[in-house]
Amino acid sequence: MWYWKFAFICLLWYSKVTVSHADGSLNKDDEPPRVFFLIFGGLAIAGILRALIKILNIPIPFRVFILFVGGIIGILTKASTYIAKYTQIVYLPPRYMLMSCLPLLMFKSAFCIDAHTFMRSWGQIFFLAVPGILINAFFTGMIMMVLLNHDDWTYAMGLMFGTICSPIYPIEVVSLLKEIGQAKHLSILLEGEGMIGDGSVMIMFEILLGVIEEDITTWYHVVMVFSRFALGGIALGLVLGKLMGWIMAVMYSDVVNMLIFTMVAAYLTYYIGTEMLSVSGVIAVVVLGIMISMEKTSLSIDTEIFLMHFWDMLAYMANTMVFLLAGIIITKKLSQSAGIQDYALVLITYVVAGVGRLLEYILLAPIVSRIGYGLTFRNMTIAVWGGIRGPVPFCLTLSVFHHSGLSPLGRELLVHIAGLVTLTLLINATTMPLLLRLLGLSELSMARKVNMNNCMRHLENRRDRTISMLKMDRFLADANWPLVNTATILKHPYKINYSDSDEEEENYLGFRVTTCPDCQKEIPNEPTNKEMVEMIREARMRILKAKKISYARQYENGMLSKEGIRVLTQAIETAMDTPEALIELEGLHRYFKRQ
Repeated sequence: MWYWKFAFICLLWYSKVTVSHADGSLNKDDEPPRVFFLIFGGLAIAGILRALIKILNIPIPFRVFILFVGGIIGILTKASTYIAKYTQIVYLPPRYMLMSCLPLLMFKSAFCIDAHTFMRSWGQIFFLAVPGILINAFFTGMIMMVLLNHDDWTYAMGLMFGTICSPIYPIEVVSLLKEIGQAKHLSILLEGEGMIGDGSVMIMFEILLGVIEEDITTWYHVVMVFSRFALGGIALGLVLGKLMGWIMAVMYSDVVNMLIFTMVAAYLTYYIGTEMLSVSGVIAVVVLGIMISMEKTSLSIDTEIFLMHFWDMLAYMANTMVFLLAGIIITKKLSQSAGIQDYALVLITYVVAGVGRLLEYILLAPIVSRIGYGLTFRNMTIAVWGGIRGPVPFCLTLSVFHHSGLSPLGRELLVHIAGLVTLTLLINATTMPLLLRLLGLSELSMARKVNMNNCMRHLENRRDRTISMLKMDRFLADANWPLVNTATILKHPYKINYSDSDEEEENYLGFRVTTCPDCQKEIPNEPTNKEMVEMIREARMRILKAKKISYARQYENGMLSKEGIRVLTQAIETAMDTPEALIELEGLHRYFKRQ
């Protein structure tokens, strides 16, 4: 039989492979296919896990599962020489991981952010991402230096430990806040803190590395290095951002070219800044992304939407690969670098890092609460608890581990950073929905309930009308209409157990009724003043969004200039930030005056 021959040929091929590579060596001709197998196999596993998490409604973030999958692969790698050949990529220098993944993650966050809200929150983001990171790093590093009690550690090593523990990457919290449609400025604040904080941490890492290697010996050396990295990164991002703005204006509807140019701009900016000019490539990429985000009105709507989805996909792939490789590397090194006491101290590291973040917000609250959008106690609680760690600590930890003069610190970081990232994902990200419910931020407004009720009434009316028309069709007369009615019931998204006999206090018409106990008549209840204000604001927000869409269409049809759509879009975004949700005409009058 042919399948027996096929099985025999496969067995011979497998025997040839296992025999020729029994010593664990890796031929140069076989290396690229195996690297691709690990990359795309890992992405396939991540896709399956993400689908299962969504289907089974598991509250644990998928990054935790990817980290555990990497750990399992690492265990198999230590047990099997053949499997180890597929994980040779983990021996690449950590800088390659930074250069391949960091530009994607930083540019995606900056490009997809609301530029107007970011610029208004810039003061808050700066204080939290620069002085705040310093406070958190100093507190965490000094406390852990005392608790770990290593004689060979210097103060610079302790501060480096705290620095690597400080950056956040709260994509789960931001996604949750966007899903409930509340506290938009808080999600922008967390995203901005994550982006600028990563740049601050990278600069601090380079400075502390220079101090440890005795290349930086005085305070003015620190100031000069920090200024060169920060200001040089900003300048590079501004120059390349202006260039990209001109390119976007030229090819605003060319999707393929925009994909190519945005990817090239992100990687070239990071490479030029890091490798050629010795400035902060992270800061340069963030500035580049913000400037391109401000110019998104120059693109057609289809191009903008496609770019957003494309960069979401790239960031997802980069996140998956960082956590997969981190799980493999950590598992391969744990047996050589950690003991039972280190595992017990991981929980203490998590607590100390959380207290350090709380201290950071407490000390900066008098300043942060008085600038930008302000900071309430509820928002501060969410921001502190939403300090989830991401891929940057992993990459920096691997850099320390491979550094010849920092092996004692690298062995500690390898265990503690893995535990810190995992615990923040398992505890903070998982319990965030509960925290939002306790703080009252997950409650739906009256306006959103009324809108959804009206939509459901419209859909149900259309459903009943369509079924009634189909029943009169002679070819469908013998259909099982009770089954059709059961299968087409629409579930109300804001009611868990919704049926036609449920209470009608949340009326589809947008108001509630009360039945009189004497005459049994239904008397409509007028909305309260607070509910009326919410509904009026919701109506005005809808008008502003409709205007924004109309301006974009006018620009595509040549009825508005590039400067005109920028001015009008800026006016709408400013109006959305005001309590009244009204456009101030005084600010627009000056554009109609003759020069």
